Amino acid sequence: MESCSKVTKSRCWVGDKGRGDLTILQWNILAQTLGIHGDFPCPLEFLSLDHRLKRIFQEILYHNADVICLQEVDIFNDILEELSKHGYAGIFVKKPNSFCLSFEENHGPDGSAIFYKKDTVSLLAQHCTILNLSDQTPTNSALLQTDFVHTKTKKHFTVCTTHLKAGSKWSDIRTQQTQSIATELRAKTNYILAGDFNGEPKEEFYNLLKRDLGLNSAFEKLLGTEPAYTTWKKRKSFEQESKKVEDYIFFHPENFSCSSLLDLPSEESLGSDLLPNNDYSSDHLSLVAEFSFNT
Repeated sequence: MESCSKVTKSRCWVGDKGRGDLTILQWNILAQTLGIHGDFPCPLEFLSLDHRLKRIFQEILYHNADVICLQEVDIFNDILEELSKHGYAGIFVKKPNSFCLSFEENHGPDGSAIFYKKDTVSLLAQHCTILNLSDQTPTNSALLQTDFVHTKTKKHFTVCTTHLKAGSKWSDIRTQQTQSIATELRAKTNYILAGDFNGEPKEEFYNLLKRDLGLNSAFEKLLGTEPAYTTWKKRKSFEQESKKVEDYIFFHPENFSCSSLLDLPSEESLGSDLLPNNDYSSDHLSLVAEFSFNT
């Protein structure tokens, strides 16, 4: 295990870091509009766009991932402008009906984005699908698929990202959305699926991905269990905290092996306001994992 960095606070790498072919970063960055209007106890100065962009860039650039999957992106152009200076290109897909637009002061609709480092992977194709319910009713979630070729190994692979329906009472909708994902991906095995699934491992969507698609979760595969949380927050208007696992990086074991990942920060490092705060710019933690292509 490597020593922790100042940027990642108490987060350390577990496994054989540096031996993988591909690094994936997954992160719900918290839409800027939802951060300002989210009733978080975090001081507003730490939720300002300038402060949050600085922290977001520090986090992303430190990890130097080959492919980055982001959700709740309502500042895509700001992120792209900076990341392009470091060799990245990006793709953005907005939500069909973004809640951000319900606020008079907003930064536009939020959605999902995939950024990729142009000197390590080349984009071959991209495709976006709106996820449907079982009766084919469209939902407010999408699956963004990006096909790449890895520059060094010449391996072809796909990275997908999604952001499923939020809310503890909507687990059935998340299951149906995941069935829609399965319809898209069932014929493939050379892919990684990362996103904010808004549900815990006990939900059916998780079992569906593992059982029906044969996927492994990076954390569960490498550590034997999912982390204690990927989001931990509270609101000023009520006392109850929300500490859950909702974010995942799934991969197909036929084509990939997870060689290392970034562990969670210490709970003490979050402070009394929990997430977000001065150091952590979102109410979700980033997940970072290294993968090797199976020969």
